[in-house]
Amino acid sequence: AIMSSTKDDAKLIKEKMKKLAELAKTLTPHDLRSSLESSLYQIYKKRPFLGSILQSLSIMYSTQIPTACVSFDTSGKKWLMQINPVFFCKILDDKQRIAVLFHELDHLVNKHPIRLPMKHLPPHLRRVLNIAADMHINQYIQNLPDGCDQCPPLMSGEPCPNYKCPGRCIDVKHYYDEDKNGNKTYWPKGLSTDDYYLRLVQRIQDNEDNDGEGSGQGDGSKGMQSEFDNHDWDGAGDEKEMMDATEDLVRRAMQKEELSYSDLPGSVKDLLDDIEARRAELDYSRLIMS
Repeated sequence: AIMSSTKDDAKLIKEKMKKLAELAKTLTPHDLRSSLESSLYQIYKKRPFLGSILQSLSIMYSTQIPTACVSFDTSGKKWLMQINPVFFCKILDDKQRIAVLFHELDHLVNKHPIRLPMKHLPPHLRRVLNIAADMHINQYIQNLPDGCDQCPPLMSGEPCPNYKCPGRCIDVKHYYDEDKNGNKTYWPKGLSTDDYYLRLVQRIQDNEDNDGEGSGQGDGSKGMQSEFDNHDWDGAGDEKEMMDATEDLVRRAMQKEELSYSDLPGSVKDLLDDIEARRAELDYSRLIMS
């Protein structure tokens, strides 16, 4: 893994989850419903089509995760967004709630839960790719959580001791290359997930070389952040089923908003085009193998 995972870190996270679960018992059904409904309504007013996709998505509260995540329900063959109730209703403010929902939706629009597991990377590089994915999408989202005054140094990889901390999202503005004279060159915005991934891998290798390891398998925690949300994309779902479920969300939103393909945002057009192309590849592969 990129980040060091010590016993102390694990204990701190466990204690945080326990406190959040206790606080969740103080939330009323009205608290839960109003926080989510208000956020979805605000998103729908700003971005009606994306708001319709979110309204078609199965969203549920769960105390089993510290923040939020989107995953594939293999039994129901549908996408599921899970949100920690205390994190969402009590820790985040109104603008941050909207930003977090956009963040999780952007993972789907960019096919991260489908594409990333299919790369079959070892665990330490898989997490690098997850961070690169966050780095790519977060620069287009405003008001994402940016930690608290008790957060440890940005690139330490250590968890924050404050259980009410909203977390600190990956932001490309914090990343730079530094030469031997101390001159910094900040990483550019607008690069793809793959581009940021290659830069992060190079950073890990440089850190290991400087430490005299050079194995390529170290934890690479130096100069690296931890992800903000859960990326439990284990690839257990069938790729075709995941693509079908993604397309179904988009088609339902199109029908609700009475939109045609030409009316869609560019990112959603790219999503549908990628799904169609990937289906063709899979069909061809099956034909060759038959």
